[in-house]
This record gives sequence, structure tokens and C-alpha cells, in this order.
Amino acid sequence: MKSAMVASMGMVVVAISLLTGASGIPQGMTTFFSSAECPTGWSELPYAQGRLIVSTTDGTAQNITVGTPLSNLEDREHSHSIATTINLETKSISAIGCCNPTGACHGDYDVTGLTTTEASSIPFVQFTLCEYTAPTDNQAVPFGTIAYFSPDSISQCSDLDDWVALTTVTGRVMIPGYSSGLVLSADLPLANGEDRAHDHTFTTVFKTEDNSYAGVTGCCNDKLAARKDYTVAATTSAATTNVPYIQLLTCQYQFQDFSSDLPDDALIFTEINCPPNYTISQLASGRFPVAKPVNGTNQGIFGGSSLPDGDPSANYHDHPFNSWFDTSSCEVGLASGCCGDGYVKDEQYISTGITDSSNALFPFAALPLCEKS
Repeated sequence: MKSAMVASMGMVVVAISLLTGASGIPQGMTTFFSSAECPTGWSELPYAQGRLIVSTTDGTAQNITVGTPLSNLEDREHSHSIATTINLETKSISAIGCCNPTGACHGDYDVTGLTTTEASSIPFVQFTLCEYTAPTDNQAVPFGTIAYFSPDSISQCSDLDDWVALTTVTGRVMIPGYSSGLVLSADLPLANGEDRAHDHTFTTVFKTEDNSYAGVTGCCNDKLAARKDYTVAATTSAATTNVPYIQLLTCQYQFQDFSSDLPDDALIFTEINCPPNYTISQLASGRFPVAKPVNGTNQGIFGGSSLPDGDPSANYHDHPFNSWFDTSSCEVGLASGCCGDGYVKDEQYISTGITDSSNALFPFAALPLCEKS
């Protein structure tokens, strides 16, 4: 009788396992939580704290990091340099020789400059990122769950029953969307360890100062530069946003049962509708999740405005800038004075402006982020 009861109980356990998901919650499964602390059986992933998570399906590429971790609510800044040329046109004068050095030579000059240091306008939200460290059991994971895995847990998604690699998000940050379905930004996925750079176009006007001579304009000294407003249109140097990330293996659960034994406040990505007893996390929609730093503010909102629903590339920013060039002197044999004017004075010229707006080019995949009620 006793052995029959044991056999019967074993059959019940098997039946429950089949109903609730054969794999259970695997060790190393990693997901965000809306709570400030990880629940029992889960622990924070220390090497991910202060970083975005970039998905990979290549086991050899997991745990690659770029940049230094963000501090609490840090909206990391960056700047660009300017290096281009300007051409000062020729204007002739009826004089030769020395020794008046007040005029500038015509020709090409190097323009240099710097932008101000600005944030990227990427919108962020901080969540606690927790890894399942308890033994794997028969606790159910909802069908369609997309999860990260700690680098020391598995080498590929197929190491686990019922889990498959999610190739569509490789090289991208998964961000919470507004509804079911997958929306990809137009930016190309990141290569392994790529610190993507961007630049800005800009236009600025240099207003040169007039230099006059006690003589007449005309033939045949062509050394001097013509005074006018000179427009320069160019592109800044490329620079990264300095936003740090870590690459984690990203897998999708395929066992077709929506039952869930995940802890309260668990946040799960999915390509489909949220499972029963889950709702879309509206707080985070349109924002890039950062693994909460040590002593960080849980659910802290910072950076730019949330990306609007249906506009997956709206995180644009610009930079004020200063630019300048120094002319070189060309001597002529005339005194300064009236009435040979229209020549550029030899001095440093400075122009300021604001660059055109540019996208940070950080590729993402927007999906529903579901919170357990």
C-alpha cells in the first residue's frame, strides 16, 4: 500500500510538472523587479549594476562590458570636437612690399572648436535586476517569457529545456513598450563590445573685421583676404554617449502554459500579451532600463522624456559650441586709413552656435514589460 501511495504521489508530481511547465525556474534566470530588494532565492547581479543590458544569443559574447557603471540617477554626458577649414577669398590692392601687417592673407585656415558637454537625451528607468540562485524546481514560468541569464549559468539557450535564443533582439537593449508586439529602432544592432558613436552637423557664420588702407583697391597685389561674412557648414567629430552596458544571453520560454510562480513584483518581457495576473508597466514604457546601482533609487526616472508610442527614435539632442580660427598677416606697402577698405583684419575670429540635433544611435527593441500584480 505504501509503495502504491508513493507511486501515486509521483504521478501527481509529474502531472503537476507537465501542467505548470517542465523546466521550472532555471538557476541563472535574470529579470527586473519593481521592488527595491530581490526576493528570497534571488540576488542582484553585481557586475550588471549601473549598466544597460544588451542582448546576445552568442554564449561567447556574454559578460562583455562597455564603459564604467552609472552612479545613482546619473545622466552620463559627452562632448564633440570641431575640426574643419574656412577659405578667405582674395581681394586685390594697388600696393606691394612691406610693412603694414594689419591685413590677413587670403586662403585656407583651420577652424577648431568644442561643443559643450551634454547628456544624450536617452530616457532611463532604474530597476532591481535579480538572478535566480535557488535550486531549480517545478515553479512555473509563463509561456513567452523573455529573460536574461547570468554568464556563469549557461553557455547557450539550448542548454535548457523549452528555452530558445531570441535572435530578433541581439545587439539591442530591450525597453518596455506600450502594447503587445515587437518594435525595433531603425539603428543597426551593436556588434559585440561596440561603443557606438554619433556626430552632429552644424552651420556657423564668421563675421570678419574690416581693415582699411590709405590707398586704392585694385590690381595687382592678390595676397589679402576679402572682408565678408563667411559661412562654414561641417560635421563634428564622432563621439560615444559614454552610456555603459553589459551583454547578457537572452532567451525565450516556449512551454505553452501561462501559469506563473514567479515572485510578486517580477517584471518580464514578452512579445505577446501579458500573462494572466500581469499588467504592462506603464511607468517604464519608452525608457531604457538600467540595473539599479548599489544604494540606487528603485524605479528612479531620469534622462530624457519617454519615447512616444510609435516613434522609436525620438531621443535627439544637440550641443552649443564655440569655434575659432586665427588668420596670418600679409604685409603691404600702405598705411592704414582711408579709403581702400573691404579687407580682412588680421586677428582671431570666433563664432558660436548650436549643432543640429542628432540621435544617440543606441539600438533597442520595444516589447511589453509585464509586472506581476
